[in-house]
Amino acid sequence: MNLVINGAEAIPAGTPGVLTVTTESRRPTLAEIQRTVIPLANPSEDYVVLSVRDTGSGMDAATVARIFDRFFTTKFAGRGLGLSSVLGIVKAHSGTMIIESAPGQGTTFRVFLKTTAKTPQPVVVQEVETIPGTGAILVVDDEDAVRTLAMQALELSGYNAISARDGAEALAAVLEHPEIDAIVLDLAMPNMPGDIAAPEIRKLRPDVDPALDWLRRA
Repeated sequence: MNLVINGAEAIPAGTPGVLTVTTESRRPTLAEIQRTVIPLANPSEDYVVLSVRDTGSGMDAATVARIFDRFFTTKFAGRGLGLSSVLGIVKAHSGTMIIESAPGQGTTFRVFLKTTAKTPQPVVVQEVETIPGTGAILVVDDEDAVRTLAMQALELSGYNAISARDGAEALAAVLEHPEIDAIVLDLAMPNMPGDIAAPEIRKLRPDVDPALDWLRRA
C-alpha cells in the first residue's frame, strides 16, 4: 500500500501518469543481486517479485540513498515512515528490495520475497464467543481517518472511545476524563509527539501506561 501511494504521489498533480503493479516468480539476475538493499541468503532460488513502477518525477542518487531513513521525507505533509515500514516488513519476511530511479524517469521498486513449496493447509474457522469490552480508551492520532477508524472499532467492541488530535489534547483529556483505562498514542504528531506526551501522561496517571504505536516498539 505504501509503495502504491508513494508512486501515485510521485506523479505531479495535473500531469498524466501511469502506475504499474506486477507480480512474477523467478530467480533474480546477477545485476539485481548486486543492487539489493538487503543481501539475499539464497540468490539461486526462485522468489516472488512484486514490482511497483511509476512514471513520476523520479529521484536523484542522494535521495535514493536516504529513502529508508525513518522520518526522512520529500513530501510537504509526509511523515517519512512509509518506506521504513516497507523495509521492516520485507526484512521480517527474509526478502529484499531494489530501487531504480532517476530524475524525470520515474521510479521502480522491486520486492523479492521467498517462495515456498509447502501446500497450504485448509484453515478451519471456529466461532468464538465474543466478550464485549468495558472501560474507556483514549485514542490519540493527528490523522482524522485513523483516529475515527480506531474509535469505531473500539466502540463496536463495547469500549467508550475518547479522542485527541495530539499530545497536548491527550493531556487535557486525561485530566478531564479520570475514567480513562488505557491510551493508544501515536508517535509522530504536531504540537506534542507521542514520545514527549507519554512521560507527562504517566505523571498525571501513573496507573495508565500509554502504548506508543508499533514503530516505536520495533
